[in-house]
Parts: sequence; C-alpha cells; structure tokens
Amino acid sequence: MPKRISIYETSTSTTNGVRSTSKTPRAKPGKAWKKVGNFWVAPKEPAGGNSAWDDNQGWVTSAERATAWEIPLAVINSDTSLTTLFNEAWAAEKKGQEWSKEKFIGRLQTLPWYMEKSQAQREYWKLSKDPAQAVELQKQIKSNAETVKDAAGLMGVTLTDAQATELAHSNLQNGFSPSELQNVISGYLNFSGQTDEEKIGSLFGEAGNSEDNIRDWATKNNVTISNDWVLSQVKGIASADYDVNKSRDYITNIAKQQYAGWADKITNDTSVYDLSAGYRQLVGYEFDATDSSIDLKNKWVNTAMTTMDDKGIPIGNDALLKTMRKSDEWADVTKNKDKIYGIADDVLKRFGIR
Repeated sequence: MPKRISIYETSTSTTNGVRSTSKTPRAKPGKAWKKVGNFWVAPKEPAGGNSAWDDNQGWVTSAERATAWEIPLAVINSDTSLTTLFNEAWAAEKKGQEWSKEKFIGRLQTLPWYMEKSQAQREYWKLSKDPAQAVELQKQIKSNAETVKDAAGLMGVTLTDAQATELAHSNLQNGFSPSELQNVISGYLNFSGQTDEEKIGSLFGEAGNSEDNIRDWATKNNVTISNDWVLSQVKGIASADYDVNKSRDYITNIAKQQYAGWADKITNDTSVYDLSAGYRQLVGYEFDATDSSIDLKNKWVNTAMTTMDDKGIPIGNDALLKTMRKSDEWADVTKNKDKIYGIADDVLKRFGIR
C-alpha cells in the first residue's frame, strides 16, 4: 500500500497535435488519510507489524478488526475453522486487499460452526469464550437464573442456586422456548418427603395440583398407585408431554378390569366411587354411619361392586342387604340389636311363649 498519494490527479490530452497536461484535485482516499503539503499521507504503521490499513479507520489490529466484524478474536481462536477463515481475511487486509464485514460474514455463514449452531448458541459461545465479556456473561447468567427459578416455582420445583445457575447456562446457550425450558425443569421435580407416607402430597404448585388430581382419581376408583409412578406422571405433565387425562385414562382402565361388571359405566368423568353411591348409602344406613364415611375399601361396598348375579349383572340392594344382615357386624349395631330382639319377641308371642 502506498504511504502517500498526490492530492492532484494529472491528466494528459492532445488537441490539434498539441499535448497538454492538467491537474485536478484528488478526493481524500478516506478519513484516516492526512494532508501534508501536496500529498495525502498515511500515518506510519505501529510497531510490531501486526496491523492492517483501513482507509477510514487507519491502522487496525487483528483484535480490532475481529470486533468490527462482530466476532471477538478470543472466539475466533477457540475454533479451528474460524481461525483459518480469519487468518485468510487478515492476510489479505495486510496486503491492502480490504475485506468488507459483509464478505467475512458471508464466508462465516458457510462454515459448519455457524450452520450447526443456533443464534442463541453462537451468542453464548461469544460471551463464554471472550474474557472481555465475562462481566456481561455473569450479568446475563444471574438474570436468567432468576427467570428459571420463577418458572420452576410455578411448576412446583425448588431449585438450589447451583441448579438454577446450571439451567441458566443451558437456557442461554440453547435459547429454550418456554415449553422447552419447562421440559428441562420438569426433570428436577421430586418429592420433598423421605418416607413413602411423607411423599404423598409433598409436591406443590402446578406439580402439586397434578399430584392431587391423580391421587384423588386413584382413590375414587380404588386403584393402588406407587409414588414412583405418580412422580413419573407429574413430570410428564410438567414437561407438557401429555396432560393429566392420560394419567386418569390409565387409572380408569385398571378400574374397569377390577370392576368388570361396571366397565361400561366407568369413564374419566364417572368413577367407581360415584357408581357405588347407592350401596354406600345403604351400608351407611344399616351400620348407622354417614355414607360419606363409607368408601370403596369398605368390605360390604367392595363385595357389592365386585359381585355379579348368575346373569353377570351387579347385585342389587336387596341381595346386599340380605348378605349384611347375616353378619355378626350387622348384629352388633345397636339399632339392629333392637330390631333382632323385636323380631324374636314377636316370634315368641306367636307361639304363646310370651
């Protein structure tokens, strides 16, 4: 690259065989050039020889050029393909063959490094690989960790600071959508209790609502479910893989097998408990208890719900009543004792004993 250029452009012309020379002012080559006498002069290159001339910026270092092209030198040096491309561009610039930002980015976008990474991954890469961006990276991590914790709290997940920071890094690096972040957070769901008994009902937030829904439906259908299964279902719901109806379907199908005589009536809206209302009311009356205190584990209700007549139809109240009145438990109920004594007294009177 010339170190100086005349401020005039000289042109030669011939008219009627007479040759003449004229000078016209030459435009300034760029903002970085200085006028000295009759020349546009470029400042002396800085010591070290690792600079390239830019007509507008003057002598620039490789780091300055990388920054101008929006990819810090530290990031360039972290990947072989980036280094190779930049070295090619930089060598050309040092020879005075300027590369535009658009040309560099155009070539950059053809590299596997660019094509295999999302925008979020590329931005995170820049922040994490450039020491000059360390403060900005930590600022974004801290802010993102709070976002992650808020999202986790709504889901019913309690994260430690270390877990929130880990997720913040992943969130920034991958640019998760809300549903993708929810999916990742769901993996941290767990019961807070230690024993099986303590685990029941220990989830909170949206996870707690899902747990309650699942356990309540299992109870209403007298289906035994494990804590591990409940947790797996809550995680699936939290990750948006499916909704709570899938869990209810599973429980409903087991209930249909256990209570085959009622299979055609058991649905995700009508439980075994609902269908047993008549039996529970009868058992409550006969045993002097409120039907609300009588559940599906009551042996009389369970017998009624699982017993069918010779036609394969669930037994009626009369059959259940007959069975209960033959039991010692029924006879021990105060009002039933009075009824038995009354019947016995009538029998004795008929035979003239009393």
